[in-house]
This record gives sequence, structure tokens and C-alpha cells, in this order.
Amino acid sequence: MLICTGLSAQVSTDSLTIYFKVNHYDYDPSFRGNGQRMDEFVQKVRNVQSLPDFTNILVVNLESSSSPEGSFEFNESLALKRFDSVEKYLRSRLDFADSTVVESHALEDWDGVVRMLRDSDYDWKDEALQLISEEADLDQREAMLRELRGGQPWNQMLQEIFPDLRKFTIVIRCGMVVPILEEEEDIVPEQLFQEESVILDTQVEAPAVAYKPKRISKLKTNLVGLGMGHANLAYEFPIAKHWSISLPFYYSGGFDYFKSTIKFRGIVFQPELRYYLRDNDGFYAGAHFGLGWYNFALDGEWRIQDHMGKTPSIGGGIGCGYSLQFPSNPRWGMEFAVGAGVYHSKYDVFYNEPNGPYHRVGVERTWFGIDNAAISFTYNFGAAKKGGKK
Repeated sequence: MLICTGLSAQVSTDSLTIYFKVNHYDYDPSFRGNGQRMDEFVQKVRNVQSLPDFTNILVVNLESSSSPEGSFEFNESLALKRFDSVEKYLRSRLDFADSTVVESHALEDWDGVVRMLRDSDYDWKDEALQLISEEADLDQREAMLRELRGGQPWNQMLQEIFPDLRKFTIVIRCGMVVPILEEEEDIVPEQLFQEESVILDTQVEAPAVAYKPKRISKLKTNLVGLGMGHANLAYEFPIAKHWSISLPFYYSGGFDYFKSTIKFRGIVFQPELRYYLRDNDGFYAGAHFGLGWYNFALDGEWRIQDHMGKTPSIGGGIGCGYSLQFPSNPRWGMEFAVGAGVYHSKYDVFYNEPNGPYHRVGVERTWFGIDNAAISFTYNFGAAKKGGKK
């Protein structure tokens, strides 16, 4: 009789490096032969998958990185956007489960700088390596490197070292885990279901502590609303990768536009569920709910107010927009948004004059139209300051 005494793995490993232009994050197949290497890599993986004993993708190790010049906040954002860009493209070419993905990020790849300097023959490399090892503050480290020997080493690193650090590394291990079968005799119970250790060529050094991409919350104010006399504030927080909830609130009370017959007063609450193409910024699409109390007049014969002052319009709709962070200081950014919806309203109509009497009461109407237009400043919580461990 045969008994399973453990597990064995037959594994094939292959790797690929994708390079990026300075300050760019979109996958560019024409840059440094990225496209050709990607096609060859994908074909190799597919060929291995087609073999009888190599049918599964076991591990997909993905690591994004940036070169260390510039602010840490910008480099962090750049590395994460590079990750999203290449991962999305890779998934369009190969089918692999989320559970197989191992993420890591070298947000500012100082380890790569040290490794390349050690392998170089620069006459100033020992001075640079000593400076890097002694100065932990990244702002100060970069400033001192820029000043070393009048800036000549820094300029040489910009040209000859940093381009190789703007990269994305992919390591895929394909294979099949198979049981080890042995005869029942001479089997010790403790041997059952023990897993055989398999040493694999990972080709990527795993970080000591796994890095998890930050989900940045945002505090926003809409300039369009402020221009209309509506005090407003919105808080947006992430709930999952690519997904967030935005909670805007608008208020305008007792405000007329230059004369008593022109007013646009209201209290509006419009929560929105958003899906971003990237993790936390860029283009998004959303669906929102709307609730609004109102009192407005446009210098015509009538003034309109929600019925008895306590019957808000209720509805919802869809929207889209674009959110960005300022490269010079990613804690700050802007957002551009537009939305449309369908709302049911019940309102009263008054003569548009001071303390004007009722003209009609309890008018009901369902309407469709633009319900959001925003140009907002944003403050982004969670953007890391430069310095310390990453």
C-alpha cells in the first residue's frame, strides 16, 4: 500500500526587468527594449505552462523601484504607480491568481546605489559610500552627495547609475507540487504530511519587512462651491485597492447674491463610491447618493424652497474625474470632477419678494441634470516624509 509522506515541487523560474524614463510610470514597450523582453518573457512562461508537469504559476514576485533623486514623497508615489502600470499590463498577458502575488517596493533604491558603486571603478566611490553609510537622513544625504567634489560624482550617478534603478522586476515561478508516495512499511507516523524543503533561485532579495502600499486619505474643498458662497469640505478615505469613499458636505445659509431676489442657499450631502484606475489617484469613475435642502431665486418672479423647509431632494447618479498630487509636494494636490443624477423633489413656490406669500404648495417633480462640478484643492494624509526606513 502507498502512503503520502510529503510534498515535492518541480519548479521553473524566470525573471524580467522593465525600465522607465525619469519621472515616468507608464509601461513603455519602446524604451530600452522593454517590449521585446516582455514578449520573450511571456512566451517562455506560456511554453513552460504548456508542459505536462508545469501547469501552475506558483509565485509572482513583483518589485517596483525608483532612483533616489528628488523628494521621497514623489518617489514613493512614482514607485507605486509603476507597480500598478506594469501589474495591469502583465495581467493582460498572463493569467495568475491574486494569492500568488508577492509585492515589494524599493521606494528609493539606495541599496542599488551602494551595490553599483561597489562594483564601479570611480575614484570617488569610497567617499560616496562612506557618506551614504554615515548619513541616515535622506534629505541631508542627497544634499551632501550633490556637493561632493563640486557635484561631479552626483552628475555621473545621474547619467550612469540612476537610470538602472528606475525599474520593475518580475520573477515568476511555474511548476507543480506533487505528493511523495512510499510503501506503508517502515513509515514513521511523524513523517506523514511533512513538506520537503525546496530551494529556489528567487533572483530577488526579499525585504526584511513587507511593504504595504499606502492608502492615502484626502481632505478637500471645492473652489466652484466657494465661488458660489457655499462653505464646503469633503473627506475621502480608501476602503480597498482602487476603491474609496468620498463624503462632501456643502452649506450656505442667509447669503444673497448682491440683492434679496438672487440667492442660492442650501445644505447638500453627496457621498460617493469611487473606483480609481490607479491605486489612489488619476482617473476615477463613481456612483453617488444625493440629499439636499434648498432655497433659491434667480431674480425672476418666483422663489423656490423645499416643501416646508424640511423636504430635501433625494436621488443619485454617476460621476467621473481626475485627482493628482503636486510633484514638488505630494501632500497637496487638485481634483477635477463632474457628475449627473436623477432627483425627486417636493417644493413650494413663493413670490420673489421680501417675505413673499405662497404661489404654489407641494409641487412634486423628478429631474435629471448636472449635480456636481468641482475644482478642488486636496490635502493628502499619509504621504511619508523623506527620511527613515522605507
